[in-house]
Amino acid sequence: MNCSRCSANLPYGAKFCNKCGTPVESPADQGKAKQKPPAQAAGPACETCGSALLPNAKFCAKCGTVVAQPEGTEAKATDHEAAAAASTPPATVSPEAPTTHMAGARSEPAPTRPANSFGQPGAPATQPAAAPDWVTDAMRYLQRIFIFDASVYSDLRASPQATAFSLMAATLGMFVFGLGGFLWTAIELDGGWEVFWKSALVGTLLGLLLWLGWVVAAVGVLTYVSRVTVRFDEVLRVSGGATAVLAVGFFMFIPGISFGVALVAVGLWVATSTFALQSAFGIEARQAISANIVGLAVWALILPLIVTTDNPLGPGIFLFDWTKDAIAEIPTYLTR
Repeated sequence: MNCSRCSANLPYGAKFCNKCGTPVESPADQGKAKQKPPAQAAGPACETCGSALLPNAKFCAKCGTVVAQPEGTEAKATDHEAAAAASTPPATVSPEAPTTHMAGARSEPAPTRPANSFGQPGAPATQPAAAPDWVTDAMRYLQRIFIFDASVYSDLRASPQATAFSLMAATLGMFVFGLGGFLWTAIELDGGWEVFWKSALVGTLLGLLLWLGWVVAAVGVLTYVSRVTVRFDEVLRVSGGATAVLAVGFFMFIPGISFGVALVAVGLWVATSTFALQSAFGIEARQAISANIVGLAVWALILPLIVTTDNPLGPGIFLFDWTKDAIAEIPTYLTR
């Protein structure tokens, strides 16, 4: 006996299809004698009429009650659905494909190149940056100083890592200034190596020490006279960068213009230091000039007191004063 709707095979005496729940008995069949159904194996029973249920039945074959499925079980896919699912490959994500951030997720900032050797921030980078190149960074600072780029002094003021560069620039400028004076004595006066180590080496160290006094004096004038808030390390970096221009005094070895070159080098140094303070701290020109005038007095008035006839312990221009005293004492030595 088959269901008139889905053609499912029905057990004897079934009133409803166990697959689709369609009634299978007509009113004319109700008066017929019912035959005893064959015995069935023990199994799950209908909750309504107590009749035994066929395996996987969705409806009771006697009363049509929907058969409750056990909790945690899932309907099995048909053979066609299983075949279709098996034939579809799982979706893969390419490692190079960009991912979309979920709503509300925090986006990570783009990687940036580390700061350079003297603390300047780097630009965004797509690959790891190379190790800092101190020589390259120092040469860039020196280039900006000698083309009178005002922004370089603001960078020096804001970068504590640039302190080493500023001290190096001041030392280099002072030494080259002293080297020019030694070459002048070597050409004009046959000066020997004693002049080199006393003037170009020891004189450079003394000049640097008195330059530090210059910086202290400038800080004092700006703080207590001009009422400008400055820090010693900031003024040190700014003034140290400006001292690099003192290297122009190297050309004082040229005969005939030696003293003029020395004066130009010192004048350029003072002017650049004033320009540096004004650019870095945004102060008025008169404030920067007054600070540097006091600092220059410390440097220029004390060094000549150290230079004697026997010990030319001053760099560059101070050798002229030493030479004048040495020549003036020549007759004294001749009359002895």
